Amino acid sequence: MGDAEETERLVTNVTTSMSTLREAVHTLAMRQETQLRRTQRTVKWIRFGLITHLILLLVCGILYVQVQRNSDQLRAVNVRTSTQALCPLYELFLRSYNPQSPTAKQDPVEYERNFTVIEQGARVLGCAHVVRGR
Repeated sequence: MGDAEETERLVTNVTTSMSTLREAVHTLAMRQETQLRRTQRTVKWIRFGLITHLILLLVCGILYVQVQRNSDQLRAVNVRTSTQALCPLYELFLRSYNPQSPTAKQDPVEYERNFTVIEQGARVLGCAHVVRGR
């Protein structure tokens, strides 16, 4: 009987250990499943973030190119306006310089100051060929 009791006790211990082991495996499997769902959700958000980032980067690149094109067009219009419209006007103004005119004789200092301002404006626009009184 001693051996039978010992065997029964061992079988009970093994059965209890198997039951405890089964519960532990079940708990670990549940934790692993929960962690897997969290990881999958995190991966989805990371993908969403990366795709959003790439889309925004693409939009910014397109906007940058458009801004550069607009800037180039504005620069071209500015150059055309200066060289084809304003420089000829400044040339006309500066060619009208006559220190012997009645207006110049009334107030020569003011007359010189006005033409100096006109010359400075022509220089700012890059109208290098425009010279006073010629």
